[in-house]
Amino acid sequence: MLGTLLYDGLILLVVTVFAEYPLERALIGLTLINPVDLARVLLLLRFDAGALMGYTGAVFERFFGTGEGIIVSACALVVWSSLPLVLAARRFRAKDF
Repeated sequence: MLGTLLYDGLILLVVTVFAEYPLERALIGLTLINPVDLARVLLLLRFDAGALMGYTGAVFERFFGTGEGIIVSACALVVWSSLPLVLAARRFRAKDF
């Protein structure tokens, strides 16, 4: 939870500092590398609450509302779910009890 809070604070800092630059793609990329934010955004968009997020919600709606965006976000969530399992299985096989 603390990691998510720090990550969200870092995102807000980046958006504030670089407000004069186009950050749409960067925000989508940063959202994809954080599974908590990705799930939160997808849930909000699923309940049509994207309008409550303002301009960022419109950007997310434009990307995650398409077939490509759904596939990319689903793949990112599958990677985030399976990567710890694969790494743990590898480590458990290497363990000598």
